[in-house]
Amino acid sequence: MSKIQIVTDSSVRLTNDEIKKYEIEVVPLRIDVDGHNYIDGIEISPEEFVNKMKKSKNLPKTSQPPLGDFVGIYSKYASQNRPVISIHMAASLSGTVNVAREAAQISHGEVTVIDSDFTDRAQSFQVLKAAKMAQKGATKDEILKAIEQVKKETGLYLAFPTLTNLIKGGRISRVTGMMSTLIRLKLIVKLENQQLIPVKKTRGMKGIEQYFNDLVDRITKIPNLHSVGLSYVDNYEFGKKFEDKIRRVRPDVSTLLSETGPVIATHAGDKALAIIYY
Repeated sequence: MSKIQIVTDSSVRLTNDEIKKYEIEVVPLRIDVDGHNYIDGIEISPEEFVNKMKKSKNLPKTSQPPLGDFVGIYSKYASQNRPVISIHMAASLSGTVNVAREAAQISHGEVTVIDSDFTDRAQSFQVLKAAKMAQKGATKDEILKAIEQVKKETGLYLAFPTLTNLIKGGRISRVTGMMSTLIRLKLIVKLENQQLIPVKKTRGMKGIEQYFNDLVDRITKIPNLHSVGLSYVDNYEFGKKFEDKIRRVRPDVSTLLSETGPVIATHAGDKALAIIYY
């Protein structure tokens, strides 16, 4: 049987080395900033997107890859008699996984589409596990079982220093948003079962820093901790503090500190920070 090909979308946080080493196919999302359209990761980088988002008149819009992009990729591997496992961001955040499913029905190959229930580095944990196993010749059932296990062992916490983008995007009501702005409310949520669940409300950045310090203390005590991702929106120094702490306490654990992609940046807004662990 031919080696299984792993496909994902550009909401995932992977390094270029990881993509190349594990032969991962990344399908890019589309981004609209004040009427200007870009292909994620090809025509615009995460850093360039954040700069444009800050200057934009309207909240940027991210959209799933066109159906034809998925059909083309799935057909390519079908012609090579290679099965595909396609892992995508949570359906609650984007319609990408549904477009992938539609494309899988159209294409003539063997395609299994997975909703990761996450995005960003949390999604990459599943993608990397699947790609490493595929390179070693694992079966589809073995890979799918492993993906579900990784999903269960993943946590994602996200801090919103400003609620502006959440209000504009309709994630919280404008009335609540206006009141929160008046009292300078900061919000920390956990992404669980595809829902953003509030875990902490604070009136200043010190509250976020304290919560994340405590969170890092809890995470680094996990005996079988495999990896931690820290994703930020124009907030490198804040994220670096926590990465340095993790590396001091758990030098055995791999970490990745990176600017997040357009999906989380658009929803989370300026200076947001996510801590993600597996």
